[in-house]
Formats: sequence, C-alpha cells, structure tokens
Amino acid sequence: DLSLGSMLALSGFIFVGFYLHLGVPALGAVILTVAAGAAIGGLVNGFLIGRVGMPFLVVTIGTLSLYQGITYLVSDGQTTSITSSLLDSIGFDNALGVPITVWIMLGTLIAAMFVLRMTYFGRDIYATGGNATAARLAGVNVPLTLMLAYAIAGAMAALAGVLQVAFIIGIASVWARGIEINCGCFGDGGPNPDASSQYPWEIARDTGLLALSLLLVFRPSTPYAVDGVLF
Repeated sequence: DLSLGSMLALSGFIFVGFYLHLGVPALGAVILTVAAGAAIGGLVNGFLIGRVGMPFLVVTIGTLSLYQGITYLVSDGQTTSITSSLLDSIGFDNALGVPITVWIMLGTLIAAMFVLRMTYFGRDIYATGGNATAARLAGVNVPLTLMLAYAIAGAMAALAGVLQVAFIIGIASVWARGIEINCGCFGDGGPNPDASSQYPWEIARDTGLLALSLLLVFRPSTPYAVDGVLF
C-alpha cells in the first residue's frame, strides 16, 4: 500500500480536527482517528481493489496523491502544534524502563501474529496474498478479505499518525512525504565534527542491510528468513 505515508499525515490532521476543532477528549480523538483510518483504507483502497478489481499499484499511487492533496488543503501548508498530557505520555514516557511507543509496537506485533497464525481470517489473508484465484475457488471471500486487509492497513497508518503527533508535538503536511519508501532520522542540527568517521560506517551498515534485503527477496528460504518464526 503506497498510500500509507500520505494516510499517516492525513490521519494527523484528522486527529487535530477531532481534538482541537471539535473538542473531543484526547483518548476519544485517538480512537476516532484510528477508526477513520480504517474506514478510509477499507472503503477507498479496499473497495477499489477488492470490489472493483483495479490493480493495487494504480489505486494506491492514486490515493497517495489524493490523501497528500487533501492534507495540503486542510493544513494550508502550515504546521499545527498540539498540547496534550496524553500525547506527552505516549511520546515521551516510559513503562518498566521501555518507551510507551515500543510497548505499542510490541502489542501491535503480537496482535498481528495472533491474527495471522490463529484465526481463519489470517489464513484467508495468506491464501489471498499467495494466489487470489485459488483462494476464491477454495471458498475464500477474496473481495471482503482485501477490504478488511486495507482497512487494517489504514488503521495502522492512522495509529502511526497519532504516534507521530505525540512524538513531534504537532503535525505538518510535509513530514510524511516519501515515508513509504525511505526512512528519516533526527539530530540536534548544526555541524557534526565526527561526521568523517561516522558516515563511512553508516554507509557500510546501510549497504549491508540492503544486500541482506536483496538476499531475502531472491532466496526467501535462507536461514536469515524469519517468516516461519514470526508467522
């Protein structure tokens, strides 16, 4: 789903609408934002791909631009700051010495593992992803499975948008641009006197990770593959 980065940014502004403009309490705004993300993912991407039968690449590239455009219109290109004790706790507090965001990540991972391994819906997702035609012939409701899968993806993007708002204490329309295919880092700004010694190591590390990723793509049965362990 190539639209998740734009969905993340849009979800941040959906949260702003619920929390700042409609006066919904922070926890309620979080729940409504995640629900809105699920509805958008399932009823837009999921419907077009699952029910209409459009190619996922065409649909998600189109909605990437659509959500991004809506975000620019809603934000008017401005950064919005948010103050909330709940968001401060999510973004910066620890539980048992571990950041709250890490606990949220682990909870999400465990829930995904349970659904994929222990439920019929998880088996339907595997079957649909492996061969949609064979899954349909086996009795799987492929359109519904796709709609639910994209709804879950939208909900997770919305949750990530809320976490981003909590971490940065605000939201801007440009912060999620390109997040689908790259990653960012935060620093303190200014010159870095150790750059000459740090960058070669970072380049070597990233090159090694890229090589390992390519190995897993072309040889998914290598000892380094973790699919069987996790799912």
